[in-house]
Amino acid sequence: YGGSIENRCRFAVELTQLFLQKYSAEKVMVRISPSREMNNENFDWPNLQEMIEYLIPAFDKMGLRLLDVSCARADYYKTSGRVIRMVRPLWSHFLMGGASLSAEQAVKEIEDGYLNMVTWGRQILANPDFVTKLKNGRELTPLTPDLLSQLV
Repeated sequence: YGGSIENRCRFAVELTQLFLQKYSAEKVMVRISPSREMNNENFDWPNLQEMIEYLIPAFDKMGLRLLDVSCARADYYKTSGRVIRMVRPLWSHFLMGGASLSAEQAVKEIEDGYLNMVTWGRQILANPDFVTKLKNGRELTPLTPDLLSQLV
């Protein structure tokens, strides 16, 4: 585990194979986070393009059909959106991502065929009326540490 691209992907591949042997493909989703933004700086997997070009076809070949590309709390277009544009040509199955997207951006990503579903976990936690706010174009309450401490 480590070194070559194949070895760096090996843990994810072996673990996914084990889950797919035990559960049907409709019940297994893999989440990858190949890009992060911290302190206004991007951090990607080393050899990101090559890693994606190895890992995504490996998931497809073993029968995985649900994939989540997540780089939450980061600018979507600098992180997961950029990665999703690498993944989508290699992945024809269900693809989820987009945690930091606005409603309009989310619709566009789905209409343009990049995503099948958009994730909004933090926004949903901070906004029990999330769907109503989206439908009415109302501003979302951000999930802050203070608000999170009230939820726990």
